Amino acid sequence: MNILFITILLPYPIDCGAKYKTHQILMLLSKNNKIDYVSLIDDYNELVYSEKLKDYCQSYRIFFSPVINSRNKLLFIKLLLSIFHYKPFIVFKYYSKEMRQYVYEISQQKKFDLIYIDHINMAQYIPRDYLGKVIYDEHNISSIAFSVLSRNENNPLLKLIYYLESWKLRLFENLYLDRFDHIFTISKLDREKLLLENINPNKVSHLPVPFQAKNLYSYNVKNLNITFIGLLSWMPNLKGIIWFIVNVYPHIKRSIPSIRLRIVGKTGNELMKFLKRLADKNIIYEGFLMDLDKLYKKTSVVIIPIQEGGGIRIKLLDALSHGMPVVSTTLGAEGIPVTSGKDILIADDPHDFAEAVISIIKNKEIARRLSENGYQFVKKYYNEDNADKLLTKILKNL
Repeated sequence: MNILFITILLPYPIDCGAKYKTHQILMLLSKNNKIDYVSLIDDYNELVYSEKLKDYCQSYRIFFSPVINSRNKLLFIKLLLSIFHYKPFIVFKYYSKEMRQYVYEISQQKKFDLIYIDHINMAQYIPRDYLGKVIYDEHNISSIAFSVLSRNENNPLLKLIYYLESWKLRLFENLYLDRFDHIFTISKLDREKLLLENINPNKVSHLPVPFQAKNLYSYNVKNLNITFIGLLSWMPNLKGIIWFIVNVYPHIKRSIPSIRLRIVGKTGNELMKFLKRLADKNIIYEGFLMDLDKLYKKTSVVIIPIQEGGGIRIKLLDALSHGMPVVSTTLGAEGIPVTSGKDILIADDPHDFAEAVISIIKNKEIARRLSENGYQFVKKYYNEDNADKLLTKILKNL
């Protein structure tokens, strides 16, 4: 099959869950198909990583758009302007006239069998006169995610912006749902939510994100490291780790005074300001780490203290795939069919969350049981073979 793959950002370096997922799907698609790749980029310095696309794509084209960068000062202006625009902000901000023209021209020249839309934002680039097949790969149901943000926001202006975004996203999603010949969801839960929109169940499948499992965990009473991994420009991650530091960490520190909290992730400027005011030398912001193996080997427990958001937490699956014991909130584990007490520990109350972390650090039997069960869970349900078979089957039957 000749496939035009359209996504929001260059998936390299793999510094967040969304990029990991995109990379894995590109890798699987490239086995038996010819791929032409198109995306945006927000940092010229990352263009060097585009060479990696040659491993999977016969051609690639990347368009520069600094305004999509969360650190760009024009982004807030674009956010305010989006209030008066019919498009949702997360669609509006990823619009490039040059990219739209290129997609139209290349689709005319190559007559693709399939356009693969990675993230709902990219549906706006489907040419109006394109008659081939279209697959949409869902990372999260954005309208629901922004609805949750609106409910949890205290700032009246942001609450209104999030509400309008959720409303416009729902209209945008419904506009394109019928256009897609097949939809891959990131979880079975998201599949169930989409089926409430009266979509044909046969055109919606849960495509598990594949992982190459490698158990790096070993219990060590001297390993007093709690680890959090996440893109810190994504508000649910930032709010989640601050909630943990304020409400959970003090309780753990009273029980284990020498405990260390290691935080890994890009764009942590707001977090650094918060940590500077806190002045706790045992809370360490590592920034972005390309290789997490060394970190995992020193980790006692990985935390997922997420209070809002959608989709699934790739970082939870990644931790389990490396044998890490995990403590998560209910929402942090949403969409992943783990069993609390067997595969991971789930707690929403700050005291209960702290006690769960402490039990893993102090109890070798609990730690080892969670490590092995979580590791086997990912090997069974989130392996490359399962994802490859489903992807191949759907493409064959389009």
